[in-house]
Amino acid sequence: MPDQNGKEETEERGQRIVERLRGRGDVPLSTEEVMALTRGD
Repeated sequence: MPDQNGKEETEERGQRIVERLRGRGDVPLSTEEVMALTRGD
């Protein structure tokens, strides 16, 4: 049951999104490369 902020609901939605997208990437990037992109390095 979700708490007042809907946390459980949000976590479940996020998990469903991750499961749907997992393995769909077509460009192999390391964790460091992804982090550099998100930091704007």
